[in-house]
Amino acid sequence: FVGTEFGAFFSIDGGKEWVHLKSGIPTVAVRDMVIQKRGNDLVLATFGRGFYILDNYTPLRSFKPEVLEENTHLFPVKDTYVYIRKRGRYGQGSSPYLGKNPSFGATFTYYLKEGIKTQKELRKEKEKEQFKKGEKIEVLSWDELREEGKEEKPHIRFTIYDDQDNIVRKFTTKASKGIQRITWDLRYESTSPVRLRNDEFDPMSDGGRGILAIPGMYKISISKVLQGKVTELVSPTEFNVVALNNTTIPAENRKEVFEFQGEAGELARTMQGTMRYASDLAEKIEYILQTLYRMPNSSTEMITEAKRIRYEIDEIEFIFYGHEAKASWEEVPPGQMPLQRRLRNMTYTHNGSTAPLTQTEKDAYNILSEKLPLLIEKLKKIGEQELKDLEKQMDKAGAPWTPGRVPDWK
Repeated sequence: FVGTEFGAFFSIDGGKEWVHLKSGIPTVAVRDMVIQKRGNDLVLATFGRGFYILDNYTPLRSFKPEVLEENTHLFPVKDTYVYIRKRGRYGQGSSPYLGKNPSFGATFTYYLKEGIKTQKELRKEKEKEQFKKGEKIEVLSWDELREEGKEEKPHIRFTIYDDQDNIVRKFTTKASKGIQRITWDLRYESTSPVRLRNDEFDPMSDGGRGILAIPGMYKISISKVLQGKVTELVSPTEFNVVALNNTTIPAENRKEVFEFQGEAGELARTMQGTMRYASDLAEKIEYILQTLYRMPNSSTEMITEAKRIRYEIDEIEFIFYGHEAKASWEEVPPGQMPLQRRLRNMTYTHNGSTAPLTQTEKDAYNILSEKLPLLIEKLKKIGEQELKDLEKQMDKAGAPWTPGRVPDWK
């Protein structure tokens, strides 16, 4: 490495050829540099009193000209430490300077010879060349433009496997050419319901964070997704996740904690889905009741049945959520513990801890396992039987549309 008046440079052939380090570093005089040998980090100090850190320059050591001829290349992945991060410091005012830390997790450095372009981007490039040459540019029809606009964004997919070759996480990024970096935060895929951005599917959206990975061997593969077709670019490659031994109260059997989190996550997936289902039914019955009140041909029996179903759903949701606190949970009077609160305490206790399991977590799991199946059975009966029967009566009476129902046309 060398610092000059015009930035920093590196060479992999003893100084015969130099490459400018440009990513994030301006064209500025580099007056000092030091190598942090344990992490293979390059630290630069500039004339303008700025500091720049290149985290883990190991890929530069393994770089060879032949790499540029490969379509895709994954550089060696160094051992990754897993630990619980602090959430920052409170009450420090403006006195301390806090720089950005390296991304937490396993960082992968990879090379793409070419980026992946959409049909629209390829068409525009072609039209640009045709315009330069004075050639005729074909105008697409409305239907062709519509089909072009429906094309899924091409992207790169990373897949993480555990030591049993089970897929534990998938994440994506843009398919940009050159040397790129991406980091897995050592979290499994979340079991919570997904949230749509702008109410539409986005292949670049992240599914959320699940339980923290335990130390051990993992694998990563790289694939490209173009027009819905998945092509593997790099086959599963091993890397190691190592525990950082800085835990105050470590669990004697960390695997036991991890397995409990997996079981709790499956329970959470089912219960969160059930609560969403109850919420959908609650909205549906409100539409039905409002429609029945407006309909000329609705009967008193239909309205009474709708109100009964509405009351039953409300009672089930109360078991899930309990009383609504106006300001804080402490103001709620003593009563039955809402299931949602038990679930939250159970799932979040070890979200930021590697300590042993608590009895409260185990009790919450047992209570939820006992009560949840009964509520699921009641909601299924309402959604799959009672509401269906009521909707059939509404169709016979000529009711307009309500959510989840297509009116019959006679």
